[in-house]
Amino acid sequence: MLSLMWLYTLYRSLQSMLVRRDPQAHGAWMLRNYALTCAAITLRIYTPLAAVLFGLGTNASFVVIAWLAWLPNLLLAERWIRRSRNRNLMRRLQQTRSTMRG
Repeated sequence: MLSLMWLYTLYRSLQSMLVRRDPQAHGAWMLRNYALTCAAITLRIYTPLAAVLFGLGTNASFVVIAWLAWLPNLLLAERWIRRSRNRNLMRRLQQTRSTMRG
């Protein structure tokens, strides 16, 4: 599943840049791709934590941790993307208001 999502986000990022010429969408898709790439790092952090905190061996916890390794990364990336969009929208709204007043 992770590898399919990684390939999909890579495809969408390339499509958004090469076909649609949309650098903002490209950046958002690449951030998602990077979050999925970092799942390997997260997995290596979560595995010993599960052993220490819950007393689980690597084999017992690996399936659950493998899913938990990419999900928080992707959720954080999505939050980052949405906050960035909201900030950009607010900036444009403020610029429009100042232009209308001035």
